[in-house]
Amino acid sequence: MSQHQLEFSINDTNKIIIDLAEPLGKVHCCYEVPILLIHENKTFDLGNYSVREYANDLKNIAKKIVANELQLHESITKDIGFLLNEALQYKSGLFEVPNGSSTWWVGYQYCLSMCGKVALWFYSDTPDGRIIFEATPIFPFSYRNYDKDPNYISYRKWMKTYKPYFIAEASMSCIKQWIGQANIILEQIEKNIAREHKMFHNALGKVIYNAWCDILKKEYGINDPGGSEADKVPAEFQTDEWWKKRGL
Repeated sequence: MSQHQLEFSINDTNKIIIDLAEPLGKVHCCYEVPILLIHENKTFDLGNYSVREYANDLKNIAKKIVANELQLHESITKDIGFLLNEALQYKSGLFEVPNGSSTWWVGYQYCLSMCGKVALWFYSDTPDGRIIFEATPIFPFSYRNYDKDPNYISYRKWMKTYKPYFIAEASMSCIKQWIGQANIILEQIEKNIAREHKMFHNALGKVIYNAWCDILKKEYGINDPGGSEADKVPAEFQTDEWWKKRGL
């Protein structure tokens, strides 16, 4: 892990880490990094995500947790990770809810991330709003060439030994802090984007100005269009007509 990592505590011993390779001040809109889950003394690789998108996801699920909107749906009577694998195999009988113009399994609303081999869940299974977080395995052979993979086992056989990696309780006080932490990240990324845009436009402006001067000198013999010979600059060069006309 790098020295620039961003930590989101789940409780006293567990946390999510956005593992930046460089300072947050250099992170742009599409910057992707590894996301790690630390559970006791074990590290789970949650996959690579856009920092901007993952910070948004952390913020959004934190808001739902705080508002007690993640009560486990009554149809989820088996382990949620078990049912996820059934959903990914398009098994029938799972309860679905509207999602845009189609529907999807109701369990997806509790999932923070499910890239790679690990799915991470947050939900409440009691009326008092106790928050559970759970890490579960995902069937690893869905998109492989079965004939060439010596480690391949069938989904049915894999599911016979299925069990979650762990189930634990999250701290509400820790989760509440995610909203402010995520806002700091998102605000800094917006500042980074604005700075990059300004640098780009400044650089582009110099390129355009140099081209403007070169054409005036070549076509009209004007050597100082921005100074002593400004009154000699043709009207078309006072608008964007000059570069459109020349296909620039």
